[in-house]
Amino acid sequence: MIRTIKRAVRLFLHPRSPAAVYRRPKRFLTIVSAAIVNQALRLDGLVFRVERVRCDVCGWTGRCFGAHGAASDDVFEWNVLCLGCGSSVRTRALLNELKARVDLDSPKSIAEGGGSRASAEFFRCYPLVEYRNFDPYKDASSTASAVALPIADESCDAVLSCHVLEHIPEYPAAVQEMARILKPDGIAIVIVPQMRSLPRSRPTGETQLDGYGHVWEFGDDFPGILESCGLRVLETVDYGSERVNVCARAVDSASGG
Repeated sequence: MIRTIKRAVRLFLHPRSPAAVYRRPKRFLTIVSAAIVNQALRLDGLVFRVERVRCDVCGWTGRCFGAHGAASDDVFEWNVLCLGCGSSVRTRALLNELKARVDLDSPKSIAEGGGSRASAEFFRCYPLVEYRNFDPYKDASSTASAVALPIADESCDAVLSCHVLEHIPEYPAAVQEMARILKPDGIAIVIVPQMRSLPRSRPTGETQLDGYGHVWEFGDDFPGILESCGLRVLETVDYGSERVNVCARAVDSASGG
């Protein structure tokens, strides 16, 4: 918790941070506004206990999902954030797709890069699953980098990556690592912020601090990028604004290349 608070202070105050509040006051106001709205919704739930929506991750119910003000942009979103586990639309999309494709009631080994608190909450319900979360900046099972995972070749039944690759300058190496550790019959589920009007992916040119900040914008060529790095795209599923890429390990990706 202390580490998280220190990192938040650094991200909002450091002059090189994309989220510096004195340079992006509108962005900061969206975050504060979302926090106020969500606190009001929690109080509403305690008083009225209306159950119109249910979280697929933790089972929380309420009148509606909470608001989200992202530190990465100035957008204020309504009815997207679970007030129980904190899962977003993209996290619920990721885990719903996993549940539909993998038997989590049998022994499985699953690795996730940059997994959220909601993911950890979800996997506690599946005691036979060995879940490992890797993140060099946040609390996780390991602080290993996504481009050098301490996992044996072909040892994971599923590999998850949700809104992570856009933060990694050398993201092809991270995709190759996913392919390397994936079993021949395993699946990888990859979600990035995909700009559907952008023909080719490109660097943003923005600064980055402690892993925060998007250094890549991904476009329509993203499935081809995955395939060039050792992951064969089986299906692309749309969950509202999120595009979920379900992949298998390419036959010739023994070394992730």
